[in-house]
Amino acid sequence: MIDSINYILNGVRYLDIPKLVTLGITYHNLRYKKGTNGKMYVSYGNVTESTEKEFAVSGIGFNYNNMYFRYLPQFDCILITTNVHKILGKTNILLSDRDNYIRHIDYVVKLLFNAEFSQLELHRIDYCVDLELDYKVMYEYLQLLYKHKSAYQHINRINNYETSIYITSLYGQKSINIYDKYQCEKDKYIKAYQKAYNRNGISLEEYQETYPAEYEKYKNIFRIEVQNTKKLIKQQSQELQKDKTKDLIIEHKVNKSLYGYWNQKSMETYYFDFLEPFLYKGTYYKLKKAKQMIKKEETIVINGKEESISESIKAELKEFIEIVNEYGITNAIQDKDKKADTIPKWCGATICQYKTDLEALGINIVKISIRERKHLKKEKEIIEKSNHSKDWKAKLIEFIVAVGKYGITEVTAEKNKEITSYGKIKEHKTWCETTVNKYIGILEKLGINPVTLDNDSEFDSLESLYTLAQDTAKEKYFDIDNLEIPTPVVPTPATPVPIAPPPSGSTIRRMNYTF
Repeated sequence: MIDSINYILNGVRYLDIPKLVTLGITYHNLRYKKGTNGKMYVSYGNVTESTEKEFAVSGIGFNYNNMYFRYLPQFDCILITTNVHKILGKTNILLSDRDNYIRHIDYVVKLLFNAEFSQLELHRIDYCVDLELDYKVMYEYLQLLYKHKSAYQHINRINNYETSIYITSLYGQKSINIYDKYQCEKDKYIKAYQKAYNRNGISLEEYQETYPAEYEKYKNIFRIEVQNTKKLIKQQSQELQKDKTKDLIIEHKVNKSLYGYWNQKSMETYYFDFLEPFLYKGTYYKLKKAKQMIKKEETIVINGKEESISESIKAELKEFIEIVNEYGITNAIQDKDKKADTIPKWCGATICQYKTDLEALGINIVKISIRERKHLKKEKEIIEKSNHSKDWKAKLIEFIVAVGKYGITEVTAEKNKEITSYGKIKEHKTWCETTVNKYIGILEKLGINPVTLDNDSEFDSLESLYTLAQDTAKEKYFDIDNLEIPTPVVPTPATPVPIAPPPSGSTIRRMNYTF
C-alpha cells in the first residue's frame, strides 16, 4: 500500500552530536550540488543558497534504525527519509499497520531530537501495489506499457532502463514508476558491492557475509508505484487553509500530516483515480481478437442508454487499434509541432533479441552494418523462408534494412525516450486528441484496452494492470479503515542540545556525500 514516506522537522537550530556518537551513529558531511553555471548550491523548498567552493560543505547525514536523516543548519531543518517496508520488516503494508509505524517514528525522533511525531511535516508519500507475475508475463506488460501514452498529465516518460517505465518531470507533483522490483533491488545491491570493491577490493563472498542479499524475496514482483511529492502535499494543504472555519483548519492540519494520507480513500484518490486514465480498465487482447470483438458488437451503453454502433465507427475503431498496436497511443495523436524522426531507433533489449534470431538464421548484423547498403535481397529471402511468424519476419526485415542504411550504432537508442515505436518512421494516420479519447472510451465500454498484444504474442489476452492492482489492494492491503484520526494540537517546540563536535578520541568516520 505505502512504500516511502519522507518528513521535514522544522525549527531545528541545534543538533546533539555527542548523543549521536553515544548511539554508535556514523555521520558524514553533506556537500553542495554543482549547478550548470559551475557554482555550488543547496536547495530546499523554493529557497536556493549559493556559496563558494571552499565553503561548500554544510550539514550532516546519517542512518539510524532503517531511516536516513539530513540536517541542514542553513535552513534549520532535518529531512527524514523512511521506507515503510524496511521499518516494519513486512512485504505487504496494511491499513492497520499505520499506528505501529507511527510509534516507531515517534520513538526515533524523540530519542534523537527530543521531538514528537506530531511535529513532523509530511514531505512525500509513495503508494504502491506489488503484483506477483511470472517473468514472461511481466515483460510482456513492460512492452505493452511502451505503447501507452509517453506523456501524461504534464509528466513524461524519461526512464533509461529496460526493466521499468518511469514517467515524471523535474518539478512534477507526481511520478509513475512501474518496474521489476527484483531486478531493481539486485541492481542496487550489485552497485553497492561495486563501490565497496573499488574502495577496498573486498570479494563478493565477503561482502555478502556482512551485507546479506535480500533481493531474492522480490522474485516475480512487479511494482506499480505513484510518488506524491512535497509540491502536491503543500498544494492540498494550502487549498484547505484558505477557508478559516474551525473544522477546515483542523482538516488542514490533519491533511498536512500522515493521518490524512494513510487510508483507503486517499489511496483511491492519489493512486487509483490518477492511474486509471493512463492504464485503462479494458483487457489487453491480441489485435486480431480485438478486431473480431469490435466487429461482433452491435450496441454500447452510454450514460445508461443503449446505443447502436455503426459500421463506420467499427471501421474507425479497428483502424485506430491497428495504429496504436504499431506506433503507440502517443504517436496516434496529431501533433503539429512534432517533427518526424529521420532515423529509427530500438532499445538494447529488442536489438539483442533481433540479433539472436538473425544469428540463428546465419545473418550477422555487424557485416550488414559494415556494408551499409539499403537492399538486402539474400538476407530478406532467408528471413522470409524462416519459421518465424509473419509479424516477426516483418520486424526482422525492417530492422536489417535500417541497420544497412544507418549502421547499428545509429539505430541503437541511448535512452528510451529516443525509441521510435518499433523503429517505424513511415507516415501513418493520426487523430485529434478528442477523437482519440472518444475511441478509447468506446473500447473500454466494450472491455477492450486500446493497446493490444501483437498477433504473434504467446498470450491470447492479459488483464488490465489497473484492475489487477485494484483487486490486489482490496485483497491484501485494505484490512480495516476505521483507524482513529487524532485531533491536531499545537506542537511543543523541540529543545535539542546545541550542536557540538564529537568527543575526544572518538572513532567517528566522516565521509563526503552529495545529497
